[in-house]
Amino acid sequence: MLGGVKDSVPVKLYPLIITETFDATREFYVDRLGSQITFDMPNYLQIRFGEPEAAPELAFMRAGIENAPPGAPFTGAGLVVSVPVESADAYAKTLQKRRIEILGPPEDRPWRWRSFHVRDPAGVILDFFHPLTDG
Repeated sequence: MLGGVKDSVPVKLYPLIITETFDATREFYVDRLGSQITFDMPNYLQIRFGEPEAAPELAFMRAGIENAPPGAPFTGAGLVVSVPVESADAYAKTLQKRRIEILGPPEDRPWRWRSFHVRDPAGVILDFFHPLTDG
């Protein structure tokens, strides 16, 4: 049990980004990145990066709707979401072919990742990475 959650309840983070660019954000994740939709409504979208149910997920909500959580829409600063991929270099090439802007080439990071960054229409920075192996 984690933080009072029973073992039968999925224990996974679902970051929710409230955005004024909901339609463009949906198009980016679904049509351009090819993310898997796990929940889809006119004002709410939840996507998964990959097939296994344990894969990372993000949720997006249209700003200004009734029953939204308190707080202003995300302003596009200070949020980086790290997403594992098989090869950062290969995935960067794939996204470039899809005409998705890469913010810089894949680089080795001091924390033993090779990664590159992409900014979504809501301003979220996606850090696509693979772990570096020893030797």
